[in-house]
Amino acid sequence: MTKASPSHRLVADIGGTNARAAIATAGAVDLHRIMEREAHSADTVRDLFRQCMRDAGAGGPIEAALAVAGPVEGDRVTLTNGGWSFSAAQLKQTLGFASVTVVNDFVGIALGVPYLDAADRYAIGGGTADPQGPIAVLGPGTGLGTAGLAPSAEGALVVPGEGGHATVSPGNAEESGYIDFLRDDALRGDGERWHGHVSAERILSGPGMMHLARAIHHAAGVPSPIRTPEDVTRMANAGDALAVRTVQTFLAMLGAFAGNLALTFGATGGVYIGGGIVPRLKGLLAGSEFRARFEQKGRLTDYLRRVPTFLITHQEPALLGLAKMGGLAAGPMLQRPVLARGYRA
Repeated sequence: MTKASPSHRLVADIGGTNARAAIATAGAVDLHRIMEREAHSADTVRDLFRQCMRDAGAGGPIEAALAVAGPVEGDRVTLTNGGWSFSAAQLKQTLGFASVTVVNDFVGIALGVPYLDAADRYAIGGGTADPQGPIAVLGPGTGLGTAGLAPSAEGALVVPGEGGHATVSPGNAEESGYIDFLRDDALRGDGERWHGHVSAERILSGPGMMHLARAIHHAAGVPSPIRTPEDVTRMANAGDALAVRTVQTFLAMLGAFAGNLALTFGATGGVYIGGGIVPRLKGLLAGSEFRARFEQKGRLTDYLRRVPTFLITHQEPALLGLAKMGGLAAGPMLQRPVLARGYRA
């Protein structure tokens, strides 16, 4: 077994549904050697890490950098939509890591954005990015993640956030009706209590797409047959009118949210979309209202017309970012900015 050098790093992206891990060497990740498991518990994730280290021949203490789908506020890390948690300190002790650094999953993606090649992104309109301008990053998956990149004298500064839990805003009367339906616990009738708050994540995520489909079917006066996000895309591809409307509304509202985030960050460097949902809708983006709704901001419309929007097509942008991340801390990186230096062995 080859002893791991200091240039080895275990990198992992732990989402609400799946966990992916790999051993990065000198800042590079072999996309053909990434391992994935359903992330049901801390035990399954630890087993994934052990297997990853064994298969890579990484014997001896190495550092670990983890991106998790939830806020990172201390040693005990809890996934927002996963329903389970783990201790970074216990993970370090159990697996013998030299250090364990934990960041929010969209911090991981944002860390990777400066290293994306032209082939790793798909342009969806706009002008030319300001190379010194701030960048906004967002993406629907099990939840809705957000982060920002701000220029600094020492490199790109990644600013974490929980913007997916901000209140969603409608763009027209139809969308107002959908939100009214979702806001009413009794009318929605799923047994959950939302306390009158409909966040962007309640619509702009995998589960959110199902919520939106139910609202659209309710408005049409028919029960929703949608049981999974895949049902929406499958039925839309088959020409089902209400499924098509669901996808169209989803992309339009995502464009509006992305425009809000661009204004919040002053993202003249561009807006990047990651997550697991939108890549499956890539073929529908150009013909959707995404870009029109992105720009539809009244007096700031001309400002946003100049801001480019990109779909991240890189297979594992969070693992790329974690591999490149410099200056690892011995413990969780709290909800504070992270300097995105290049990886140094």
